[in-house]
Amino acid sequence: MRHEHPEDALFFLVGADAFADILSWRDYRRLISLCEFIVISRPNRSFLSLHQLPLLAQEEVGRLEALDRGELTQERISLSAGGRIWLVHLPPCPVSSTAIREAIHAGRPVEALLPESVAS
Repeated sequence: MRHEHPEDALFFLVGADAFADILSWRDYRRLISLCEFIVISRPNRSFLSLHQLPLLAQEEVGRLEALDRGELTQERISLSAGGRIWLVHLPPCPVSSTAIREAIHAGRPVEALLPESVAS
């Protein structure tokens, strides 16, 4: 995709819980070099817990705590491996993508879980 759109900004949207495991991803350094990550808050994962990643500088701890407290809604942070990530604090969503996939697989209605254009 980068070759087809070299001038465009590419973003990878991911929950904080998934981003916490990025070091186990195949070619994660290459992925970080190709796009900016937008890391969304998740009910089961604090932004502060991400400071354990060697990619984040220790001086970012105060900003991570402020995001968790809701004092900040977004922060752009540079990574030690190069590249940047956006951390975005959103109100919790009571519906998970896993629950939606399970409902579809079981043949249960999903209209209340998704916008009409997506559910159809």
